[in-house]
Amino acid sequence: MESGFVEPEWDAPLDTAPFLQATPATAVIRGMYPATIVESARVRGIVLRSARERYLSFHHVPVREYLDLLVEAAGAYFPDVPLRLGLRKLGRSTHEVFAQSVVGRVILSTADDFPGVVAAAVKGYAISMPPARADVLDREPRRMVVTFAGVYNFLDPHHVGVFEGLARACGVRVTTRVRLASLHTGDFELTW
Repeated sequence: MESGFVEPEWDAPLDTAPFLQATPATAVIRGMYPATIVESARVRGIVLRSARERYLSFHHVPVREYLDLLVEAAGAYFPDVPLRLGLRKLGRSTHEVFAQSVVGRVILSTADDFPGVVAAAVKGYAISMPPARADVLDREPRRMVVTFAGVYNFLDPHHVGVFEGLARACGVRVTTRVRLASLHTGDFELTW
């Protein structure tokens, strides 16, 4: 087993200011992700103050703007849990957003099991959030290590939820431990 991986601290407070400060103005995300959050808020009868009136699916949205939207939505959707858990829960639905896009359907069409879905999904990072990168570092039976760089929208905790959503879509229960080099760079150890 790789060393240095730890369980995320789900009850720990989360100061969002360092994430905003560390995010370059050039970091963007496809509009389909904020659009889904805004639509979910509308269905729940919630108005998100930080949301635009409209997002176009494949147009770029600054990640700084998306960070504000994620924090506001996590607090509004899950007011009784710590912010880290709310962001994690929001991440779980991200797989569905990507899988319903044309690019997502093409990329994920090659996968037929959880390791295959993970290997395919990491390709979506560069498409969904340039300049983000993800790759599989290590692959064993029932264990994978995924590495990330330039993932500015809450690598831990939001993207832990992303991989939980991938696992749920595959009918698998995954445990994720993290080894972070910075707020936006690090590795996840996935076991199932």
